[in-house]
Amino acid sequence: MAAVTFLNPGLRDKIVLDISPEEGRTLSSVMSQYQLREVCCGKGQCGSCAVKIAPQRADATPQSILLSKKEKRALLKRRKLSWSEFDAQTLNDMPSLWRLACQYVIRDEPILVAF
Repeated sequence: MAAVTFLNPGLRDKIVLDISPEEGRTLSSVMSQYQLREVCCGKGQCGSCAVKIAPQRADATPQSILLSKKEKRALLKRRKLSWSEFDAQTLNDMPSLWRLACQYVIRDEPILVAF
């Protein structure tokens, strides 16, 4: 089970959900299921589902938090990711906090989601 913590100024308190990491289940599907946020196109093109995600475990691997090319394009377009962050991630494997909820697949690791 993955503990997913949601933070948003519109929520009275943080919401912590224990989510079973099912094959291919995205963060946006969980957010829709619990009516936390309306989703976007679901294809990673519009970027309106951008959220900040931080791993809650010190041993999180970079593979679990690296952006796909599609996410990079959408986040650059919506100015959630700067060119310097893009370069740092590309050159140094530095993960970005910004992700697209429709592209982020939930894994068996605790995360914090701010939106």
